[in-house]
Amino acid sequence: MHIFLKFYIFLWKNKSFLFFFMAIIPLICYSYLNNNKKSAVSEITVNNYDLSKFNKSNYLEYSKIDLKDNVIGVKVMADSKALADESLREVNKEIITDISYAILQKKKTDLDHKTAKIASILKKQELLKKGYESKKLNATEEKVFKDEINVLESMYQTQLAAYQEQSLALNNYSLDENISVVYFEQDDKTFVMMLLSFVVAFFVALFAGLVRKIANNSYDDEAPIRKATQLKVLEGFPKLKKFSFTNNHLMAGPLKLHSLTEISRIFKYISAADKKVIEVVSSIRNEGNSSLVFALAEHASKNDKKVLVVDLNLRTMDLSAKLAHNIAAWNIENKEYKNIDSNILNIGRNLDFLPALKDEQSVEILKNSQNLKELFAHLKETYDYIFIDTTAAFSVNIHNVDPVIIASAVDGVVVNYLSNKTSRYALLETVDKLRMVEGNILCVVTNNKYNAKLKSELLAFCRYLEKVNKSAAEYLRVKILKSYILDEE
Repeated sequence: MHIFLKFYIFLWKNKSFLFFFMAIIPLICYSYLNNNKKSAVSEITVNNYDLSKFNKSNYLEYSKIDLKDNVIGVKVMADSKALADESLREVNKEIITDISYAILQKKKTDLDHKTAKIASILKKQELLKKGYESKKLNATEEKVFKDEINVLESMYQTQLAAYQEQSLALNNYSLDENISVVYFEQDDKTFVMMLLSFVVAFFVALFAGLVRKIANNSYDDEAPIRKATQLKVLEGFPKLKKFSFTNNHLMAGPLKLHSLTEISRIFKYISAADKKVIEVVSSIRNEGNSSLVFALAEHASKNDKKVLVVDLNLRTMDLSAKLAHNIAAWNIENKEYKNIDSNILNIGRNLDFLPALKDEQSVEILKNSQNLKELFAHLKETYDYIFIDTTAAFSVNIHNVDPVIIASAVDGVVVNYLSNKTSRYALLETVDKLRMVEGNILCVVTNNKYNAKLKSELLAFCRYLEKVNKSAAEYLRVKILKSYILDEE
């Protein structure tokens, strides 16, 4: 069962390859069969004729000719079966006509040859008689004369019998007895070819998926990440619809992201470590860093904790653009950290937001690890949890606060990783950078936007099925949730 499940999961993760090849290869096959010329085949059996004298090159322009013993194999290709059959009959008729003409011509030539021989014998008889009549014959000459006459008469009778036999054979020659044609019905292999094309497509898809798995330089499972980093690995966002902010709530369709079981588990793990200031960092851009920060903050605020979200992602400022719509100066160049209190916005019950800063002097202050610690110490006086959104570890931006430096000043770091997309090298290099500054890495969280788990996909299918048959969807949902095998994916 486990082997079957692993194979099914492999197919599921490579379903794009499977669907592509299962569509494109049969389509090509169907197009080929539909546009390919149809064939018609026959065999012409010829008796009493030497086929070595048959010149098949006269017919190769529009047919394929094979000679074997006394049989002529004929194959004609055309755009349709009806046209192929019609063309084949015309070719056969031409071949039979040519062979019949050759046979009859030979018989006629042989008959003419016999006629000439008989005429020659009669002429010799006539001349012999005239030669002996002109002189008196003695007994010896008369005997010789009679012997010669008898020999010529015998030759005449022999040639006459042969002539009569050949004349009779010529007059009684039958094409039906000496030449026969058999037409073969060609099997329609369309169904077999299409079935074979699906089988070939399936194995090509398997091979493509295997090559992709071997060549893929990204992690698609939590286990190898845990082994490579020696860190706790938790599942983050499953495959969801496009995220959006509605009334300061992060949504994926009708689903509130802070209510996800995965977010609850991550927060429970973080809160158990008793860390207040949490930085969420990714290796490269577009790994869902800002969304994870806000989802964790929202979840924490629902647990009656005073929570602050700080936007230090100065490269994109996504949260500031969506929640604050503008940014302001922090004015902390003199380390007067209380100045930022006026910038903090309340966006929900127990949830506040500090938009990104725009003044260069404050950015320069925040590039120092000690100054960051002092800033966070000030904020911890008011808040139970502080979640910090940062730029990617591999981003380069002059107007930026290095997330690696921030890691050395916070209580804990959560590394966000986009499974099946971001390279392994980027993740491992990010972890090494954070360890280099002795950052307290709490865990790695996998974003499965491009690495959908089978269980979550089946549950998503249940939501669609619910529109058609609610009882069936509920029954299937219970079975999926109870499946320990799917939990082992």
